[in-house]
Amino acid sequence: MDHRLTLALIAGIALPCVASGAAAARVRAGLDVSSTLPLGSTERIADPAFTGRVKAQWLSPNERLIIGVLGGRMSQPHRATGDPTLTGTLVGGEVGWIFGPKDWGTRPYLSLQVGYAGMGLEGGGAQFSPPSEQAKADGMFIIPEAGLAVALTPNFGLRFDFRYEYLRSFDQMSIPSGDQSRGSAAITTYSAQTFGLGAGVIVTF
Repeated sequence: MDHRLTLALIAGIALPCVASGAAAARVRAGLDVSSTLPLGSTERIADPAFTGRVKAQWLSPNERLIIGVLGGRMSQPHRATGDPTLTGTLVGGEVGWIFGPKDWGTRPYLSLQVGYAGMGLEGGGAQFSPPSEQAKADGMFIIPEAGLAVALTPNFGLRFDFRYEYLRSFDQMSIPSGDQSRGSAAITTYSAQTFGLGAGVIVTF
C-alpha cells in the first residue's frame, strides 16, 4: 500500500477517536513557515530551506497536550552545478506539550512532528540512486520544535520556535557539486538536515 494512503488511513481512524474521547477538548487550525540553515554533508553547497505547513490539532481540556496532523512543502536550493533544488512534500502527525497554566498569555511548548516525505530533486542532474535513478523518492521526516505560544485573544494566537528539520530519503541522493578538488564531482547522502526559526498563526475553535 502507498505510504501516503497508509498515513491517511491511520490519521482518519485514530484522530477522530482521540477527539471523541475528550469531550471538552478544543480544535485548532494553524499555518506556519520556517527558514532553516543547512547542516551535515550538504552544508557547504546548500542554501537555507523554506518550509510552509498547515495543521489541524486537538487540544486537551487542560490546554496542555497537543495531538494533530499536518501537511506542508519544503524547498532548498543548492549552490551546485545546474542549481539543483531539493523539495519535500510532508504529511504526518504531531504531538506536543504546552507548559504553564492556560491563563498565561505566553506559554513555552515542545513538539515533535513525524511522517512521510515525498522527496524530489529538480535540475542540475541531481537524482536518487540506486535503485530508483530518478528525480523522486519516498522518505520520512522528523522535526522537533521548542518555542513560545502567544495568545492575542482567546481564539487567536502566534507561535515562534526554534526547530531542527531532518528529512531522510529511502534512496541515496546524488547532487553534482562541480568540486573536483575534493576527489568527487558529486555529494551523496541519504539525509537533509537544517536548523533555524519558525513562526505561525493558530486559531482555536
